[in-house]
Amino acid sequence: MLGAKVRLSREAPQGGTLAIPTGTLREIQGHGGLQKPAAGVGRWAVGQKRRYPQPTAHSPQPTIHSPQPPCHTGSMGGKRFTVAITGASGSAFGVAVLRRLAANADVAEIALLLSPTGKRCLADETGQTVKELCALSPKITHHDERNLGAAISSGSYRQDGMALVPCSAGALGRIASGISESLVSRAADVCLKERSPLVLCLRETPLNRIHLENMLRVHDAGAIVMPIMPGFYAKPSGLDDLFDTFATRVLDQLGLPEDDPRRWKG
Repeated sequence: MLGAKVRLSREAPQGGTLAIPTGTLREIQGHGGLQKPAAGVGRWAVGQKRRYPQPTAHSPQPTIHSPQPPCHTGSMGGKRFTVAITGASGSAFGVAVLRRLAANADVAEIALLLSPTGKRCLADETGQTVKELCALSPKITHHDERNLGAAISSGSYRQDGMALVPCSAGALGRIASGISESLVSRAADVCLKERSPLVLCLRETPLNRIHLENMLRVHDAGAIVMPIMPGFYAKPSGLDDLFDTFATRVLDQLGLPEDDPRRWKG
């Protein structure tokens, strides 16, 4: 049903009249968009826009809350990290990172993960067991890599980052493909989706095209690809010194820079 016709004002680019349904006309009237002229029943001219009160010095001002970054804190008031040792040669580098995190006063909790082949490499290369690694500090808690119900498998559990040291080519491929069949790959996937630092210390050589493409995929997803390539400019006194120097660089990527006299000074 059509209501009155609207006569356009002179400001309108085109003249003429416009038929408006009665219901729409009432709605426009309620918003003050049209004004009735002195004469002409049922004919409306385009009037002034509805006026709103201007704020005064005593008007309440809206409160704007700026978004704050999530607070990643552990139960002891410090930071939480995850260290995973997977099945590649170089498990001693992972042990060095674990020691440095445990000694850092800003770190409250460390979740330790080992893949089955990671345990094998740890025993073969260092002679150590998972139990001995946990004994390094009360901050360290070992999680079975088959336990996908662990806290670190959820993004709602806040943690500050994860490092796979060493990261095998197989672990790299699963993370690059988003396959979360174990706690290692699931915890890594959580870091990517939550935008937490994920450091992948790949230990593989030579590299084929699949390795290179997987490295690019995880890089584009937000991970830090940090192959185990230690520097020698600090003239390491032995293997332990070499492992520890590399651990300094890993902590840098996790947001835990420390003073280290072995840093390059030019």
